[in-house]
Amino acid sequence: MKFSILNITLFTVICAITFTFPQNLIDEINHSHMSGLQSLKTGNTEEAVSYFKVAVDSFSFADSYYELAKIYFDKNTVQSRTISRKYIQKAIWKDETNIEYRLLQAKLMEKFSRKMAYHVYQNILNIDANCTEALFNLGKIKELDFYEYNNSVLKVGSDPSLSFDEFAIEDYLQAEGFFKRTIKSDSTCLAAYFHLSCLYQEIEDPQKGIPLIKKIIAIDPDNKQAYTYLGLLYYKTSQMDSSNFAYKNALKLMDEKQKNEFKYQSSSFLVDESLRKKFNNFSSIEFEESIEKFWQSSDPLLLTNYNERLLEHYSRVAYSNLKFSVPENELYGWNTDRGEILIRYGEPANRLRYRPYISAGGRTSLKLKTDLWFYKDKVLGFVDEYWNGNFRFSTTRPYSRHISQFAGDTDFFVKDLRRNEPENYEPKFIGPSINVPYNVVQFKNLDGNSRETDVYVNYAMNLSNLFNPDDKFPIAHKYGLFLLDGKSYVRNKKTDLLLKTKPEKNIKLGLNEEYQINSIGLKTKPDSLKMAFEIMRISDNAVSANHFYYKIKSFSIDELDISDILLSEEVNESGTSLAIKRGKLNILPNPLNEFTSISSIYIYYEVYNLSLDKNKTANFEQRVTLSKLEVDSGVEEIWSSVTDFFGFTNEEDKLTLINNYKAYNKNVPVYFQIDMSKYSKGNYILSIEVEDMSHKTTVTSETMLRWR
Repeated sequence: MKFSILNITLFTVICAITFTFPQNLIDEINHSHMSGLQSLKTGNTEEAVSYFKVAVDSFSFADSYYELAKIYFDKNTVQSRTISRKYIQKAIWKDETNIEYRLLQAKLMEKFSRKMAYHVYQNILNIDANCTEALFNLGKIKELDFYEYNNSVLKVGSDPSLSFDEFAIEDYLQAEGFFKRTIKSDSTCLAAYFHLSCLYQEIEDPQKGIPLIKKIIAIDPDNKQAYTYLGLLYYKTSQMDSSNFAYKNALKLMDEKQKNEFKYQSSSFLVDESLRKKFNNFSSIEFEESIEKFWQSSDPLLLTNYNERLLEHYSRVAYSNLKFSVPENELYGWNTDRGEILIRYGEPANRLRYRPYISAGGRTSLKLKTDLWFYKDKVLGFVDEYWNGNFRFSTTRPYSRHISQFAGDTDFFVKDLRRNEPENYEPKFIGPSINVPYNVVQFKNLDGNSRETDVYVNYAMNLSNLFNPDDKFPIAHKYGLFLLDGKSYVRNKKTDLLLKTKPEKNIKLGLNEEYQINSIGLKTKPDSLKMAFEIMRISDNAVSANHFYYKIKSFSIDELDISDILLSEEVNESGTSLAIKRGKLNILPNPLNEFTSISSIYIYYEVYNLSLDKNKTANFEQRVTLSKLEVDSGVEEIWSSVTDFFGFTNEEDKLTLINNYKAYNKNVPVYFQIDMSKYSKGNYILSIEVEDMSHKTTVTSETMLRWR
């Protein structure tokens, strides 16, 4: 019954007799209640309580009981909630169909028992089947029950014996139904969209949650929580561009404190321990710069316009805040024990919750609610010791009556983990990961007096296992070669899109094994740096990402030097242009370094700074040695034929080819073809030694060759 100061008739039923209060009493009730409301507006709660108590003590006025119940409810103490419960019950006795009263009673019951609150909300639906607030809160209660009992067991004896999954499924279905009814009752109830989306995410169906969160943003474009959660859902469904866009919008909407915690403070778990110790002495700018540098160096795929590792981190933080926050303690999920582990190592492969129980055998003890997280190489335990939802690392307490149901000491174990394994991340890309064979070779840059080095990354795209054989461009792909300095800034790069295959660049190793070869060349200064070679196939977004530290050689200006050895399928002087052009020579590398009876084996290298005699002639000796890594009887069968053909000498388990050359340039490219048709299969080390016959100086280079 709504209170009206214009026309109020109060009914008191005693012994089936109805009395009507005189007008002067009604005026007094009006004055007391309205004065109480006015005091609340001015922030004078104590005065308001006095006025409302006059109204209830003298006249048992329902609305005043209700206002008193709200005041004591807001005090949020055990004693005040008990008083609030007394007042709201009296208000309901006076007006049993008043939904506002019952909604407050239900909120109050949630502080005591979700089950008690559930029944109150159900009673409200008996009065008004479309009460949005009751429907929504029933959904929340069942959602929490689902989270509580999903993957949950009661441990009896040494093994789990009673699963609660059946109850959890029932809770899930009821929660889903209540949220859907809420949205039908009020299509602007943003919280219902959000919680229904969370429910779908929890059953590993995040795609169903995306349109629900987009609906929130359509209604409230500045909802940072919705953008944050949308980023998580997009990430879980491998929609990386959309995830990146959502997180960027969320960060724009956060205030400085929220942004600092979400982006920077949460990252401090992951950096090197020696750097983390310095954070206390850093200014805020220095701290943020160090975190930005960390994320820049962690980017696993430079071909994309977003950092996959950072998206993974944002998603771990978003999930932690969603699942592990304890609002009553003003504790965000990322800053809890479970949040720390999830941010460091990602979501576990499996989780199990042990229900609490009292063990009465011998010394009575309470077996605490315990969560077990199973990773492929470790198991971690967490306990809710204080029954407040803040699960802490499980630890052994021999004399305590409150006992974790996990036998290990997670608290001790994590201290060691932080030092030895600060994080774990397996790159997640928009498409599958693929293996693209490649190698890296270096030559001296011969443009004038350049001190730079020519670096080539050669790679092979498999034509035998295409994603879609009917595709017009079956191996179309983006490629990228990046050279990064010590601060992970890109110093040099080359990227491009290749669509068509070129038959002249194919190599065949078997009846059903064929590859398309491509080479990426960069000119750069000698240095030790990080190299990133990346491929992204267009047809299925498959990715090959290879990041490694590499030393760019410094070739001598005037002393004898030699390049890397390039194993190739073909080398020609005037034929079709192939993958690499060195001077007048066209070269088709074999980056697999594997050869068969149907492929050709060319050896290519360059020798630099040979001394020229008075006739401008360079004289040098080439010694090619082929050594089998694992010796077997088949090697000996080819000695005679090889020595007959190439002039090899036999020194124990080695084949050595010696040739003398004359050249008319101090920088000389050398190539030749070898025949291994009579060699036994296996892995070989190919070593080339060049001796300048004038100065008697030598240089060597070697590579691996696999004969199949």
